[in-house]
Amino acid sequence: MNRLRQRRLWYLPNGATISASSAPGAPAGVNERAMKKTTDKTAEPEMREEYDFSHGVRGKHARRYAQGSNVVLLEADVAKIFPDAESVNEPLRALAGIIRRQRKTLAGK
Repeated sequence: MNRLRQRRLWYLPNGATISASSAPGAPAGVNERAMKKTTDKTAEPEMREEYDFSHGVRGKHARRYAQGSNVVLLEADVAKIFPDAESVNEPLRALAGIIRRQRKTLAGK
């Protein structure tokens, strides 16, 4: 048995048993900070120096975000055809109307 983990038992004349560990140091749980992680003081800062928000406007899109706006990233070839929100929304509304009519037609059969 490993000497550091060996436990010793003593039996006293009154029938009591005493148990002790031969392991050096304080018993487990006494030094609770021993297992806590230390913070890395040399860690890189969260914000890089090249980020410049000096001309930023706080809450600029908050109202639209609260309304539940969907943001979609267009691929480059599609963005050439649809350069702004209006040019995207008009054809999408037309397509949505076609889809609604198709569903009504299929539901009626």
